[in-house]
Amino acid sequence: MGDLMRPADLTVEVRDATRARVGQIRPDDLDITVTDTLNGVGTWSLKLPVEHPMVPTLRTPGSGLVITGPDGETLLSGPTVTPESAVTSEDPIGIVAIKGVSDAIHMADRLAVPNPNFAELDAEGDLYDVRTNFVEHLMYHYVSVNLGPDAPAVRRVAGLSLGASEGRGPVVTRRVRYEKVGEVLAGLAQGTGLYWRMRQVGTDIRFDVHESVDRRDSIRLDVLNNTLAGHRVSTSPPGATRVLVAGKIDDEPDDSGNELRRVLKEVSTTESVAAEAAWGRRIERFVDKRSIEDEDELLQAGAEVLAEEGFAAISVQVVPMDDSSMEFLRDWFYGDLVKVVVDGEELEATVTGYVLKANASGTSVGVVLGDPSGLSAATALERRLADSENRISALERGTEKAQGIRVLTPGGYEQSTAAEDYPQGESLLHLTDEQAEDAGWDFWADSASGTVRTVRPLGEAGDAYQTWTSHDGEGGWPVMMFRSGTAEDGWTDWHSLLTYADLSEWEAERQLATDWNGPDDEPEWYPSGTSLMATEAGGDWTPNGGNGMVVTHHLEDERVTQVFHAASGPGMWVRNHHADNPGWSDWAEVHTITEAGRPIEVESWAEFNGLANTAPAAGTTPVNITFVAPPSGKVYVTVSGNVRQSINGNQTVLSCDVRAGTTPGAGTAVITADYRRGIVTNAGVVSAGPAYAAGSRRFLVSGLTPGASYTAQTYHWVTPAGTGQVYARSLSIEPVP
Repeated sequence: MGDLMRPADLTVEVRDATRARVGQIRPDDLDITVTDTLNGVGTWSLKLPVEHPMVPTLRTPGSGLVITGPDGETLLSGPTVTPESAVTSEDPIGIVAIKGVSDAIHMADRLAVPNPNFAELDAEGDLYDVRTNFVEHLMYHYVSVNLGPDAPAVRRVAGLSLGASEGRGPVVTRRVRYEKVGEVLAGLAQGTGLYWRMRQVGTDIRFDVHESVDRRDSIRLDVLNNTLAGHRVSTSPPGATRVLVAGKIDDEPDDSGNELRRVLKEVSTTESVAAEAAWGRRIERFVDKRSIEDEDELLQAGAEVLAEEGFAAISVQVVPMDDSSMEFLRDWFYGDLVKVVVDGEELEATVTGYVLKANASGTSVGVVLGDPSGLSAATALERRLADSENRISALERGTEKAQGIRVLTPGGYEQSTAAEDYPQGESLLHLTDEQAEDAGWDFWADSASGTVRTVRPLGEAGDAYQTWTSHDGEGGWPVMMFRSGTAEDGWTDWHSLLTYADLSEWEAERQLATDWNGPDDEPEWYPSGTSLMATEAGGDWTPNGGNGMVVTHHLEDERVTQVFHAASGPGMWVRNHHADNPGWSDWAEVHTITEAGRPIEVESWAEFNGLANTAPAAGTTPVNITFVAPPSGKVYVTVSGNVRQSINGNQTVLSCDVRAGTTPGAGTAVITADYRRGIVTNAGVVSAGPAYAAGSRRFLVSGLTPGASYTAQTYHWVTPAGTGQVYARSLSIEPVP
């Protein structure tokens, strides 16, 4: 194993059952082994003298460790599993050997249930928790509802917090039913380049999803280039090359009378077929998915099996060199995609685990590439890429090693210094105001005191990027700048990186003070974009008596729109300003369609024969309608129907009234039933042919109170006394804007 750091670079703290950190293991007492695996459960083991003050806590259920690396990040945290004592005649006091696991153990402890909203595991409901979404969304979902913030209280892991999904990975459908949450996560992450971690942050446990970083261009491990002290390789044939997935059982018999039929799908991949040819074995696997009938889900299930086992697996264990320029836990970490040279050939592999030991002899580490993790069957992404000629070429291109972070002398670097003149790798240049001025550095800030960080990747002739961070926290805006440079085009201009404080300050500029501007002020008095301003009653603003809020949309001085919203009740007005028509336009009220703004109608086909009444009557089946007066206080009323008269010289009349209130014929009359607003028939009639009239009358009714309720009702009568007939009556109300 390579000695990559000192025990003093590790911080090993003891936590109690509440995850409070109650003590620290001093480097002199440290004898620890840490193993962690990608998408799996890590382990740790610690040896301490029996009299060590932290032993009683570590023997208490719920206690554990928090292990922090030299960069201040938590490497691994988790609870104690087994404390055991060992006493011998040579050591009568004894040693306590304490074993534990990582906080990822919660994923192995917890089931993903089909009805996660219920506290009871046997709750009846859905057979499966079925979700279709991006892989990362699904990973966060199944954790949150089974042991996270969205789980029932009795199933939550206390203090478990989740990161935010970025929607990474393909869109898939996943159905779960009493699987371990860790198994669900491993299946979802398979072949996507995603992985998850659970670590203690403060007193909480944090679950996050990460994406593998492709470091193949910068991390190339080889015994011959002094980056590896040794390696061990194992090769195995594929676990399956052809998968037959059987779907849901069909209860309907087929033409031959067979009652059990299933949807069958054979699945293979390019990799599985290639492995089949290479090993000379066609390896078939039957997968029972009787709960699934969707063909895409069946194909996905077969693809998941082949993603785990459908290739020749090559597992590599490597030991980095003590003085390697490519330092594990600094330049690369597990989950990264790297290159390693094994038996003269290059492999691409994902870092799937590590073993870290720290004791009195020092600190050492071993790394696993492509080995199975604790919960996932395999990631194993290795592929052979290059022949020996390409290997030698890559070795020659990578002979210049990174030198770590260099601190440059201010006098030797100016703002105009070409990108290719900076050392390869990462370098820092600390500047005072005077040094920056002498070298021509200009960051558009009140103070140039700060640090210039330059990153020039290996193998790039003159490509680099720089960031400048201000040393003066109370100085002028901005506080961070960046630029990039190439050998062909030189450096770009400096660009500012906005902080949340900057954005909040900008947002505050859009919230104008009450009555900050008047209604006659020019558009340039308003900030560009959209701004808000409250107004008070009794001021100069005319809509709604001035009581409301003005929203100004200011694209440029030539085009501005303002919307006035009433502070109480519905009400909105709009006006515009344009250079072609100087000055503001008049305010125009915006009317919305409400119940008072919709036309309504009612009708009846009842017939009244032999009418003899000479006074207006509604009849036994009256036709009436209730409506709300619109803002204008005006409506059009239309009365329609068929009327008949059989006596020469007599009249039959159909008309209507409008009254206040909601009871027909009972309120104060706005208009009364009158032949001048009705349908009348009375022409010269002979006894052999009675007169018919079918028609309608539409007339305006004004003076109504906006928002008040009114009723209209039809009436009919004859004059003088005689007989008549009325049928097919209807009544409609049309609000006037």
